[in-house]
Amino acid sequence: MKRLFVTGVPVTGNDFAGRKDELREIRHSLQNGQSVVLIAPRRFVKTSLILTILQEFQRAGSYVADVDLFTIVNKKRLAETIVEKTLENKKIVSIVSRIKKGVSQAFMRVMRDVGYFVTF
Repeated sequence: MKRLFVTGVPVTGNDFAGRKDELREIRHSLQNGQSVVLIAPRRFVKTSLILTILQEFQRAGSYVADVDLFTIVNKKRLAETIVEKTLENKKIVSIVSRIKKGVSQAFMRVMRDVGYFVTF
């Protein structure tokens, strides 16, 4: 039997329902350059609210980035994640990845040709 509502994960799009007042207030604050902090118990739609607003901003042409701080272990990783998420807006992540792979392969060929073997 199909469930009527998605539960247990953040929802956006057609699965997100209600909370129009909260969406309007958060959107208005962000558009005016205000920081927004959402405080509520677990499973009170915080992530879904933010993801919905970020999708709206992205569709309108704004650059957005969401970073899950629970996955960040140090300042370096935070900086890397912010850059990665920001580059996703420009659709150049795949280009950067291909360049990185190409440079790595070229380096491996050079190291092989001079008698060194290096693994990455």
